[in-house]
Amino acid sequence: NAFIRTHKIIIKSAATGYRSRVTEVPLSELIEDYSVSSGEILLPIQLVPLVDEKFDAIPPGFDLIDIVYFDTNVSVKLRESEEVKLESIAEKLINSKGKIQIHGHTDNRGSLKKNDSLSKKRALYIQKALIKAGVPEARIKVLWHNYSLPAEKGSTDKERTKNRRVEIFLEKQK
Repeated sequence: NAFIRTHKIIIKSAATGYRSRVTEVPLSELIEDYSVSSGEILLPIQLVPLVDEKFDAIPPGFDLIDIVYFDTNVSVKLRESEEVKLESIAEKLINSKGKIQIHGHTDNRGSLKKNDSLSKKRALYIQKALIKAGVPEARIKVLWHNYSLPAEKGSTDKERTKNRRVEIFLEKQK
């Protein structure tokens, strides 16, 4: 539809403790499906908070075990050094108790739809590798956040590299 390709939506967001932000987004980046009803275009969209500050939150009751980094647009292949790191993480998790959370992230290049899918694929890839290594699937919860929770803000290659990641958390033991 020409309307979808040529129009933009303006989103104003505000939250206590953060600066308000006005963002102009092309509708084509937000919309997967749409329908027409009574002359109105109905647009299902997903709004995800964008964080201006460095993301440094650990889920309550969990410790960060490690971070696995990915190359640009890659979801199912790791550099050799990251594969070695993942094997070490798996050993640590096999010999531990408690729930595990896997959080997938992307940098800020590309559309929300593409990055949501990519962060999900990355997190599921790590989950699959850990299960294959012997970590019980029942202990693992997978979440993905696209580019909404950056480790580093900014648009340099160095900053973006830190955002293409999967974080692995382990429940604190009492």
